[in-house]
Amino acid sequence: MKKNIKLIALGMAIVFSLCGCGITAETIGETSATKVTQAIEEPTTAVKEEKYEFTPTAEEIEIYNSFFSTDSNISIKIDICDEELARIQNDYEFYDSMGSKSPIYRRADKVTITINDKSYEYEDVGIRMKGNLSRTDFYDIQNNEITDFIHYRLSFNQTFDDPKYYGDEAIEWEKSERKARKNRTFASLEDLEIKWNRNYDNTYVRELYAHELYQAFGILSANMNLSTYDMNGINMGVWHVFEPIDDIFIMRNLPEEDWGGDLYKAGWTHEPANYTSQVTYGVTDKDAGDMYNYSLKTNKKTSDFSSIKKLISVLARGTDEELAQAVDLDYFAMYSATCYFVGNPDDMRNNYNNHYVYFLKSSEKAIFIPYDVDRCLGLSCGYNPSGKAMTNVSPYSEMAVGNQSDQSNPLIRRLIFKSGLAFDKYDEYLSDIVQSEWVSYDKFITYYNNYLEKYEDKVKPSAEFNNVDSSRLDFNLNGVIISDGDKNMSMEDYLRLIVKTYKECQ
Repeated sequence: MKKNIKLIALGMAIVFSLCGCGITAETIGETSATKVTQAIEEPTTAVKEEKYEFTPTAEEIEIYNSFFSTDSNISIKIDICDEELARIQNDYEFYDSMGSKSPIYRRADKVTITINDKSYEYEDVGIRMKGNLSRTDFYDIQNNEITDFIHYRLSFNQTFDDPKYYGDEAIEWEKSERKARKNRTFASLEDLEIKWNRNYDNTYVRELYAHELYQAFGILSANMNLSTYDMNGINMGVWHVFEPIDDIFIMRNLPEEDWGGDLYKAGWTHEPANYTSQVTYGVTDKDAGDMYNYSLKTNKKTSDFSSIKKLISVLARGTDEELAQAVDLDYFAMYSATCYFVGNPDDMRNNYNNHYVYFLKSSEKAIFIPYDVDRCLGLSCGYNPSGKAMTNVSPYSEMAVGNQSDQSNPLIRRLIFKSGLAFDKYDEYLSDIVQSEWVSYDKFITYYNNYLEKYEDKVKPSAEFNNVDSSRLDFNLNGVIISDGDKNMSMEDYLRLIVKTYKECQ
């Protein structure tokens, strides 16, 4: 998957909590954060702003484009000692016991990324567990054995110098060396996300295709690709690799006048992320167990949360004119139209989950970025709330299908319901998409065959894992129309049925 860089710019690092050695309940307690009020208040102005720069070199641009190109063969190898794997396991157990997720990056000795015939090696790379429902015990400490698949996040600029996390093993850097490490990237990326094929997409490429579809219609979404994955000499098969949604992503994809706005990751955290007065927002503190529906990812030290407060307030009681100034209506109409054809029951509209909201610096308008689209385009394994992989849901539905309830998100109700402010544009964009090549099975087959040729004989892991059915890790185009709970619809049937449903609703 390839999206050329349109803007040349050096990423200002978002400094996350670093990761390491033994942590006790006492040290965790020392870092508790103050929660942000849920009440809707009049916004105030932040005292000062952070500076944003993004100036990747020509070589970094070339590597980035090659890494996400559909024409490339990618492999990732991670070498990590047993002690660090055990620490990741212990981190999972400790934070899970307090209802949180570990922020701690452990140390991989070496990460080797190969693009076609060229390899890039990085020593001392941060690595931690990633995900929500995918989190699980994965490492047998007694036998030094990886027992289960988990998702990972890699960080190339980790400094491992926080005594709270690393104790006596915290690194003491010379100032210049620490600065160099904080500026270290791979292909201008500070981080990479690596996920296994947990929903058993037998085509392996539906999520890639969904992101391509979003981008083709002007919606910001992460670049991703397939990669073979090896850890400590064990072949793990073919996994998905993603760029993260962060300040670098924003600067790569938007004009400079729009850099520096507040970026929130939105998700179901105790309650739905449905833009009502009941939602929570703030800077996540995993040590304190402070988790929010809208977790701020930029401007963490300077933001007063006025952007999200204003949006929620306007949605609750603002006029149509005020709403038109708070949300990019044209963008939201296209976002909603593409989301309909992608068919993810776990997204903003259907389950109040899995997206980012970004506030453009120049206009302060909100735009939306899809995320975690692994239940798209007929992938109904383990979660099929409509019974037919969303192909029987009207584009004009007033339900939150994934949540099995009436629609409560005022963005949806006020903008794309039939009386909504952006309905006409939404209806127009639905028509544009259904007439495009993106809902053509022939286009998908061409896309599929490209990856089949490169990875068909590499999908099987070289060992057995408790939570992996290796017999289902296979390239094929099969599927069922009515899921029995652990099956997926074929892509051919999905495209045929979603188009049929759309046309029947006209």
